[in-house]
Amino acid sequence: MGRKFRSIATTLVVLVLFFLGDAEAQDLDPRRYISLPVSQNFLRVAFGYSDGEVNVSPGIPVEGANLTLTGASLAYMRSMNLGGKAASFDAYIPRLCADGSGVFDGERLSRDTCGAGDATVRLTYNFFGAPAVELSEFAKRKREVVVGASVQVSVPTGQYSPDYLVNIGANRWVLRPEIGMSIPWRNWSFEFAAGVRFFSDNDEYYGGTTHSQDPLYNL
Repeated sequence: MGRKFRSIATTLVVLVLFFLGDAEAQDLDPRRYISLPVSQNFLRVAFGYSDGEVNVSPGIPVEGANLTLTGASLAYMRSMNLGGKAASFDAYIPRLCADGSGVFDGERLSRDTCGAGDATVRLTYNFFGAPAVELSEFAKRKREVVVGASVQVSVPTGQYSPDYLVNIGANRWVLRPEIGMSIPWRNWSFEFAAGVRFFSDNDEYYGGTTHSQDPLYNL
């Protein structure tokens, strides 16, 4: 019974991470590389909800899987003057709850868990077209092309247990350098970014093994 419970729990948490991992791996961060007035504080609170049946891979012996996901995140950003150019620092802390069930070998089992995800911190530096100006002067400036770079670090602070194949936390560090630009045109803004994620090894992976991953590129 305990082994079956771990199997269905693993399946449900895998689905949870597909929900969150896709959002992170395919993320679009609009207006990341734009000019901002310095000495400003920004706070963002986000909430996500998903409920319904889940299509499970044919290789997983689970039928009738239903999953309810609720997630919330808190992010803080501070704009600053860095060498005469506009820069910013931000930090992001997520939390997720998953409640689901499915039929495994003819027996219905369930999993209900909540936990913190991995926190992230990021430094963004706009080195072209974004001079560091105060709010009063910023309001008078005309929009212009901005080119910048950022470095984001994901810290393994999330809930993790080697008893499960996949967890809410990843138990590894992720380094993500990126370069991007913003081009204003009339009432529009065209934005481009290219980056890469480097992953450290997870030495406490399921089954006493080590999990490694090649770099992931995004454009």
